[in-house]
Amino acid sequence: GIQSTGVQQIFDRNIKRIQRDNSVNNAELSREVDYLKDEIAERIVDRLLDIKRRFSLVVDMGAGSGHVIKALDMGLLDHIIQTDISEKMLNRDKKVKYESCLFIILLNQLLIFQEVPTTRKVLDEENLLEYFKKDSVDAVLSSLSLHWVNDLPGTLIQVRHILKNDGVFIGAMFGGDTLFELR
Repeated sequence: GIQSTGVQQIFDRNIKRIQRDNSVNNAELSREVDYLKDEIAERIVDRLLDIKRRFSLVVDMGAGSGHVIKALDMGLLDHIIQTDISEKMLNRDKKVKYESCLFIILLNQLLIFQEVPTTRKVLDEENLLEYFKKDSVDAVLSSLSLHWVNDLPGTLIQVRHILKNDGVFIGAMFGGDTLFELR
């Protein structure tokens, strides 16, 4: 694969999965702290809206409980794949319906609410090429998940490989001095 060998393993991905699983044991409490992730997801989607085209397939890498999908204008895309290393996190809000996840079709004055097809896949962002074919994705979005990967350059190379030639990657991650006040 493309993933580089000999990369220092700063984060134990299995422990990170367990932590994410544990964070949803109390779903209501975990929703109380979603506001920051929701805000960043809205900003990512705002940048996607600047691109004047329709996307056949969008991957929300490190989707968590679905922060990006809450903000998406579903008229932009045909299908979204939400991915996360934690199955519990990925499915925390699976049954929640958001206004933005629906789009309206006016057919002979009858309003039809239709959801855009969504797939949830449990996968590790460090191994994208095991799950996606090269040149198969129109857009990859990543909202606050890449700061936990061990091989960031290798992961971004894999993102580039799964994107179509005119594909787009939009991501946000915490940097070294982000939220330093909390240390």
